[in-house]
Amino acid sequence: NLKYDYEPELIIGSRKYRPDFCIYHPTKGYPIYFEYFGMMSDEDYALATVDKICAYLNHGLVFGENLMFYFENSKGIDIAAISRVIDMLIQ
Repeated sequence: NLKYDYEPELIIGSRKYRPDFCIYHPTKGYPIYFEYFGMMSDEDYALATVDKICAYLNHGLVFGENLMFYFENSKGIDIAAISRVIDMLIQ
């Protein structure tokens, strides 16, 4: 029952980013951005990922409060873990 947007536009300076998801805190209304980085074995993608993370953090987003990152691993996406993180963030 959370309000969310898929790939919302986030403008930082003169650049446009599209985090994978944005959910909105159910009582406070502020956005929480989720970014999944899935091709970390590709060097160009990994370098772009570092730039994106720096832009988010320099924009004032705070990891663990209104920003979450997930990275590809050999086991795939752990939906249960993501659900637990969302529950923690919206308390």
